[in-house]
Amino acid sequence: MYGATYPETWTFALDQRSTHMSLTTTTETEGPVLATPDAVDAVVAGFAHTEATPPEVRSLLDVSCMLLRMCVVHYEFAAIAVEKSLQALERALRIHLAAGDKIPFAALVKRLPARGEISEADVELIDAGRELRNRLFAHPAQAIVLPLVMATGLVASSHRLIGVLFPDASTRAEPPLTSGES
Repeated sequence: MYGATYPETWTFALDQRSTHMSLTTTTETEGPVLATPDAVDAVVAGFAHTEATPPEVRSLLDVSCMLLRMCVVHYEFAAIAVEKSLQALERALRIHLAAGDKIPFAALVKRLPARGEISEADVELIDAGRELRNRLFAHPAQAIVLPLVMATGLVASSHRLIGVLFPDASTRAEPPLTSGES
């Protein structure tokens, strides 16, 4: 359409499948945080991130956060947000271990304990993310849907684990002193 004008803003109805779900777990003292654009923004703002995160990993994490925000308009975007965050985790692991793209994700995870830079619990969590990615996202037979509380938790965990792999200089653990040093 030559010469047509396009809208400068778009208006979308919120997806009630999302807006009636909590983004976070509930406790005896804290109720649900129902999904609204502002609530998603507040939750995402609390995700761990470091300046040391490589740009290509950061861009995947940013996309996952944008998709999580868009789940209030279309519920299925939450699962795609998880997929992007797991892709970011895999990319971060490849960069952290200086491994090529041909090495399977499982082989990368097996290299972590030998290096001693990450807790066994975090290695297990990374491996669980790998398994989730393989089962749900590698060759899906149908559209994947996840409760928002699960999707938010998985995206937050990917952010935290990437922060462990790429800590900022101020948060890196100091090496232990050896004898003779003061």
